[in-house]
Amino acid sequence: TAVFAQVTQHAIRRISLRIFEHIHTMDLSFHLARQTGAVSRTLDRGTRGIQFALQAILFHIFPTLLEVSLVAGLLAFQFGPAYGLVS
Repeated sequence: TAVFAQVTQHAIRRISLRIFEHIHTMDLSFHLARQTGAVSRTLDRGTRGIQFALQAILFHIFPTLLEVSLVAGLLAFQFGPAYGLVS
């Protein structure tokens, strides 16, 4: 999980920096029409969403796909390709 934490933090920092730079390039009318707190909350939700998506992929989706492919490979090896495709 230490490697995952570093990768996640790097991705979140990189995306947050790009958003921060983008907000600073917008014209004054955008900033006058928006509430600063709303923009900050939106950025926070976005970073939490990225962290959740990366965590779901790494700890739920990837292991499931790995397990299914290993089971299919073992069935195909032991009983033939037809059984591997069924799984």
